[in-house]
Amino acid sequence: MTHIERCQVLRWLPGGIYPRPCIYHPLEKFTRKYAIECLHIHSRLQMPISVEDPLSYVLNHLPVRKPRNPPETLAEVCRAMPEMDHLYHEQIPPPAPPDPGVSLVNRLLV
Repeated sequence: MTHIERCQVLRWLPGGIYPRPCIYHPLEKFTRKYAIECLHIHSRLQMPISVEDPLSYVLNHLPVRKPRNPPETLAEVCRAMPEMDHLYHEQIPPPAPPDPGVSLVNRLLV
């Protein structure tokens, strides 16, 4: 993933100047930091809590060229990002498709 593509993906993550409330916990603002906690991103990506922003960490370690076997971690990121998007727009996320993230993984690694 090039630096420009990574920046475009990170801009898509929740937060912004006026974060909205979480639909699951209305007293909490849906910022990137809160989304990581609410959606249990550390456990989903099997990363230690010491990694402050696991999504950025994974995106920073993506190869510039397409690898032979894409990591499962990237597929989990692809599952989490649409869920964040739905929550940010105050919608309940739909059930995950049987093989989520495959097209995005393929697109990112081409």
